[in-house]
Amino acid sequence: MQAQDVTDTGKYDLARRERVGVRTRIAESGLPLDPAGPAALMVADIARRIDAGPDPAEVAARVVTAIRRNEFYLFTHPNLREQVDLRFAAIQGRD
Repeated sequence: MQAQDVTDTGKYDLARRERVGVRTRIAESGLPLDPAGPAALMVADIARRIDAGPDPAEVAARVVTAIRRNEFYLFTHPNLREQVDLRFAAIQGRD
């Protein structure tokens, strides 16, 4: 993963089929990144999470299926369903 990926705060506009928003050039600043500093640790953590995440093509297929089934929630991580159910029960006062 490149540092510039982390600093991209833009969004993708589906209607216009292009990226919109702000894109920084922090990665090109030439400023050294302290490898033990919080910024470097955050960048490494984000890279690790991206690398460990599900394959984008698999997620895309699941999204299409969810849309066709009119499903409101799409759980990319199986353990999240239980957490959402518990939170919803707490909101309804059934905890």
